[in-house]
Formats: sequence, structure tokens, C-alpha cells
Amino acid sequence: MTYLRNSLCFLILYWLAFQFAGLVGISQHVSAFYPSPAVSITFIAIFGIRYLPVFAIGALITTPIDAPFWLNGAMDYWMQLRQFAVYGITGLILNRYFSEKIITRSTANIFFFIFVALISTLISSLLAREIFQYYKVFPKEIINNVFASFWVGDFAGLIIFGPLMVMVMGNWHRNLFKRRHLRQHRHQPASYRKWVCARGCLPAFW
Repeated sequence: MTYLRNSLCFLILYWLAFQFAGLVGISQHVSAFYPSPAVSITFIAIFGIRYLPVFAIGALITTPIDAPFWLNGAMDYWMQLRQFAVYGITGLILNRYFSEKIITRSTANIFFFIFVALISTLISSLLAREIFQYYKVFPKEIINNVFASFWVGDFAGLIIFGPLMVMVMGNWHRNLFKRRHLRQHRHQPASYRKWVCARGCLPAFW
């Protein structure tokens, strides 16, 4: 039941983030602020690898309102695969980082997040550039400007919206962790239950 609830929440957030990006679009396929990667990366980073199929579904079915996903062409599928591969892997990297230590609001963690955001959006934008070039979506004369705008939009969405998603989803996951473990170990000593409440899970690092 929790898996279905979390999955539905992700799909709704992902769809809303995508539609918002369309409101601030610069041109076709390019937005000045694209927060969808922040939703997918932080969700996978916090809830783990078993939600990758949900992300795949979200990437597939989330399209502009006036262009339903069943009308997708080959280029659309490549763009969705690009997003799933790059940001799914990024989420797993952060998940591994989160799981190995108690995350605190430190300068090192902030710079690590910025570095991961920078690299992942750069790779994603480079792949998008190649896809645009292959399908001749934009003239060659402006393809580099499109790449720069695409990268700035993805990076801005992740670096601005990402910390908010970490805090919201981190607190949500922590509360689920507490309720589940306190229910499972209600007969344990009070000191253990206190540890669970203090430990929670994956504190926000921003």
C-alpha cells in the first residue's frame, strides 16, 4: 500500500513539474526552468532503486497536455530514455551516498549536491543536443545555443527545486520509517524506540 501511495505521489509531482516547465518554455523542447529532474533524482535518492520502474512510467507518460504520450515519435522516446538513464543513475548515486552516512547540513554535502547536479544536467543536455541534431529539430547554426539554454534550464530546476524536494521527501520518508519501525518493535526497550525517533531516516542535508 505504501509503495502504491508513494508511486502515485511521484507521478503527480513529476507531471506537475513537467507542466510547470512548459509555462516557462523558451522554445520547443527547451525550458528556462525544468524541475522534473529534481523530482525524479530526489525521489530515487531517498526511496531507492525499487522506484525506478515508477520513474520509467512517469518519463514515458508525462507529455504536454496537447500531445498525449501515445502520439510520441521516435525522438520523444529517445528523449525519455535519456532522462530516465541519466537522472535514474544520478538518483542511485545519491541514494548510495545517503545510505552510507548521516546526512548533515555541511558545506561538503552542499558542494557534493551541486557537483552532481552540474555533471548530471551537463550529460543530459549533451545527449539531448545529439538527439536534436540527429532528428534535425533545430538548425545547426543555433544548436549550441539550444544546448546552453537546455542545460541552464535543467540545472536551475535541479539546484533550486532539488533542496526543497530533499527536505519534503526526506521528512516524509523519515516519518514513514519511524511509524513502521516503532510498530514492528513496540515491545523493544524504550531506549531503542528513542533511537528510532532520533535516527529517523535520511535527514535533509540542505
